Amino acid sequence: MKTVRFVRDREVKDANAGTKKATIYHKDDVVELPDSSADHWINRGVAVEVTEEDKTKVVKTRDSILPSPSSRGVDKK
Repeated sequence: MKTVRFVRDREVKDANAGTKKATIYHKDDVVELPDSSADHWINRGVAVEVTEEDKTKVVKTRDSILPSPSSRGVDKK
């Protein structure tokens, strides 16, 4: 896992793009992501890896940004 800070707003281009279920990262969001996802955003110039010092600030996880399962139409079993 890597922690990144977004330097501009970015919406994930997936099936939920443009809907209320879209995953949107806002400028200055600090998010912990799997290495491959973090590298994806870093390589596109929309995020930078966070230093150890910056990690003491509030960090969002990918799951805290995604809509809850119930709002995505996923029922609990």
